[in-house]
Amino acid sequence: TKVEEALHLVGLEKLADRYPNQLSGGEQQRVALARALIKEPEVLLLDEPLSNLDAKLREQMRFELKELQRRSGIPILYVTHDQAEALAMSDRLAVISSGRIVQVGSPTDIYKQPADGFVGDFIGIMNFLACRVVGRSGGTATVEFLGDCRLTVTDCASPADEYTLAVRPEDIELSRAGLIPCRVEVRNYLGNLIDYKVSAGGKTLRVQTANTQPFEEGDEIALTIHRAMLFTLASG
Repeated sequence: TKVEEALHLVGLEKLADRYPNQLSGGEQQRVALARALIKEPEVLLLDEPLSNLDAKLREQMRFELKELQRRSGIPILYVTHDQAEALAMSDRLAVISSGRIVQVGSPTDIYKQPADGFVGDFIGIMNFLACRVVGRSGGTATVEFLGDCRLTVTDCASPADEYTLAVRPEDIELSRAGLIPCRVEVRNYLGNLIDYKVSAGGKTLRVQTANTQPFEEGDEIALTIHRAMLFTLASG
């Protein structure tokens, strides 16, 4: 029957005789999906489907939803305000601001090549530093920031009077011998990585590194920026 097929798709065929109060939160979510799948929709719309689940269950359901989509072959239009969820769940991602689509692309493209500062800041964490362009050559720009620090980056498509340098936390390296002096202000141990707030040149930056060489709060060290993006100030 269609009911049996739908329960099989969501992996609940062995729980068909249970009552709702005998199901876990994740199992109840899968029942809701099965009810939608029975109608054999051309497209399945899921609007914040995991928002009421705890963190561990939400992470588990991400994998289950992707497997469900592959088994059923039904395209899913997935709406979420959770940026990590958007990156994890999508094959193609659209970022919407004020009712307008500002960028469409693969999760990798959206994260690594955001169209502007808004997209970069909305998807993931982004540090923004005021800068000025001091030279251009062959599609690259040399920028000056935090006083007299310089970096060569891919140039903006549109020239402007003012620019901002955008840097992901994982693109900054902390060491005892980096290029830019900094101080560790806050250190959060997250298991597989360490999330820092460091101060440099009067600015506060987020830095995320592996936990192989942890620094302590108050350490006077240095940072090196390995990759950055250049945006016009209006787009940052």
